[in-house]
Amino acid sequence: SPEAARALDGVAGLSTKQVNDFLLFPDAGGNPLDALPPVDARAAAVLVDRLVERSSILSAVNLSAVLLKSGRGTDPRAPVRITADGSTFWQLKDYRLRVEAHMRSYLEGDNERHYVIASVDDAPLLGAAIAGLTN
Repeated sequence: SPEAARALDGVAGLSTKQVNDFLLFPDAGGNPLDALPPVDARAAAVLVDRLVERSSILSAVNLSAVLLKSGRGTDPRAPVRITADGSTFWQLKDYRLRVEAHMRSYLEGDNERHYVIASVDDAPLLGAAIAGLTN
């Protein structure tokens, strides 16, 4: 709407935190999207939710492809451990749940794979240290 255009005129971009806060705490204040009229705020919430859904699908496709290509994870006693790092995966509204739901749908039947998604403290730092020591 023209009102929404005026409200967003000075917004150059949004951080993931701002988007997440908009979805989780719509009346908290302090968010550029708070200036939207109610009907436009609802439309923006739907659009943002669909972007999160699309992102979760793409992440699930990539993770599932790695599992399938590797041939690992066929034994439920030895699931593949996937380490997920970052606040987007763990904190963005419903993101982790969506990624896992899509992975379950891709990795069933003939493609069945067993995996565990976990968080590792300081994973990028540890990975860089291991790479530095082994190269």
